[in-house]
Amino acid sequence: VLCLALLVKGDEETVARVQASHCITIDGCGKGCAKKNVELAGGQVAQALQVGRHLAGHRGAQPGSGSELTDEGWSITREIAEAVTDECERLRSAAKTAEAGEEVA
Repeated sequence: VLCLALLVKGDEETVARVQASHCITIDGCGKGCAKKNVELAGGQVAQALQVGRHLAGHRGAQPGSGSELTDEGWSITREIAEAVTDECERLRSAAKTAEAGEEVA
């Protein structure tokens, strides 16, 4: 987990970590600032998630606000967290396969 502000600022340690790893970005809106900044820093985005796309699957939901979530908001947050977890597992599996000398899909 990295701070987007440090990446945008050009913090050397943050940029180095982004360049050395596959990244999963989570953007709160369609502008894709996290994804764009990881790419600008030379990082590889393995998965770019947008909160709005997850909310679209819950038409009529009342998730709350950025500072206080409702039960529905927490449920949607768990879905996003599960998507991140699934991608982390996929990346770990791909790395183990590559280490074993097998072809990675």
